[in-house]
Amino acid sequence: MKLSQRVKNLKPSVGFELLKMAQQMKSQGDDVISLAIGELQGKTYPAIRAAGQKAIEEGYTKYSPSAGQEALRKKLAEQASQQFSIPFSAENVFVSNGCKYVLYVVFQSLCETGDEVLLPAPYWMSYPPVIAFSGADLKIVPTQAKQNFKITAEELEKNINSKTKVFLLNSPNNPTSAIYTEEELKALGEVLRRNPHVMTLVDAIYDRLVFSGKYAPHLLNVCPDLKDRVLAVNGASKNYLMTGWRLGWLIGSKELAQVFSAFQSQTVSCANSMAQRAFEQAFEQCEEDIKETIQKLKTVRDILTEGLKDISGLKLFPSEGAFYLWLGVTSFIGKTHKGKRLNSSKDIMEKLLKDKKLLCICGEEFGRPGYLRLSYVAEESAIRKAVVRLQEFFSDLT
Repeated sequence: MKLSQRVKNLKPSVGFELLKMAQQMKSQGDDVISLAIGELQGKTYPAIRAAGQKAIEEGYTKYSPSAGQEALRKKLAEQASQQFSIPFSAENVFVSNGCKYVLYVVFQSLCETGDEVLLPAPYWMSYPPVIAFSGADLKIVPTQAKQNFKITAEELEKNINSKTKVFLLNSPNNPTSAIYTEEELKALGEVLRRNPHVMTLVDAIYDRLVFSGKYAPHLLNVCPDLKDRVLAVNGASKNYLMTGWRLGWLIGSKELAQVFSAFQSQTVSCANSMAQRAFEQAFEQCEEDIKETIQKLKTVRDILTEGLKDISGLKLFPSEGAFYLWLGVTSFIGKTHKGKRLNSSKDIMEKLLKDKKLLCICGEEFGRPGYLRLSYVAEESAIRKAVVRLQEFFSDLT
């Protein structure tokens, strides 16, 4: 059977491949520590679990409207109106099966062959294939370490041209955990005002998992006049420990929300009905749970950074939100470990797995070779063991 070219060019998600590998190694008795997958430990918060069980019993097991259940869309509109100080209604909300599918719908609906999508690097590894499926060209904009890997207004303006259709902004960022400040967002907004043909997609999936304030700053907080040209994407997976429930949404113009709904009606039909009902009933009851999660993340983040900060040659970048630590390892490239020369950050990743039974993800997967991403979602005891293994590994390099 001859496969389509788009499928031939597609490779599986590295995160899920590493998750599968970790599970296989553990089943074989290996003492594996996984700092690879971006998934918090523990169960979905109690209020949402209870609401999910109740939703099934009450019969919320049928199709929902393709845009999402009206009650949930109203709740999400109210929440966005409060967060951004902009009036939104249910008609501004599009609900789907996780943020990844929201992104797919957006790019399929907005882009076609010849269009360009601006993507700062490093970037979440699923962005390029999702964009490629639309036929648009990906224009990667490398960011600088001195800016904590955040695109500047000057870099944005330099890379916009007549073909630019979408600018994709991710804050808090995966993989760096960097957060754009209000001042940085204002500067980007000035550039976007001068380029009205550009739609901005803001992926804020980690916006509650921040170590300062209730939410991460958002473009809509500082540039409310751009509301009809900004698509605010979010979801339940990270902030509410609901990865398997598959629930994501978008706040945007009413016209585009209708377009996205029509697209969804002819593909996956609608989002998970039970998940929609459970979230609508319970997400506002989870504030204390979120605070507790953030405190746990801060504890393990500090253990990890404190344990690694004195490793000569290892560059640590501040983790301001989400649950990732971005490490610069360029000074170790060219060294050897137990007789094997390390020619890339990918080699370092593979050696850590083979010799130290520690999983992380190399910068090549995020468009920036020379770095590693550590996901500090493991239990505190595992994080402490990971620190020892990393210290031993880097001290053994010659």
